[in-house]
Amino acid sequence: MGEKHKDKSHFTVFDCFDGTLLEYFRSATAITSEPPEKPHRTVDQVIDDIWANKDRPYNIRCLVKRMQRIEKEMSGEAREEFARLGIPEGDLGKFAAKLPSLLTSDFSEP
Repeated sequence: MGEKHKDKSHFTVFDCFDGTLLEYFRSATAITSEPPEKPHRTVDQVIDDIWANKDRPYNIRCLVKRMQRIEKEMSGEAREEFARLGIPEGDLGKFAAKLPSLLTSDFSEP
């Protein structure tokens, strides 16, 4: 640690507080750099990566988390629409929880 910048002019902040720690350092010190941008992929891109077998376990976890976040913000109307599409009771969260085993066993079946 510190081999690259022995004068301690550079350092890395691992902010596990959703940007608040970096914001504190920015206001309390002379930090000039911005936090790195998180890569953003669409649900379609995540599904394409699963289908193409690109880091499949990781991408399945990404898809499950994304679906669980969507489920938390869904309206009753959205639940009805998901139910019409074959998701039991329109419960996207429960469906997402079962998704890893479904995609491991046979993801070619409807």
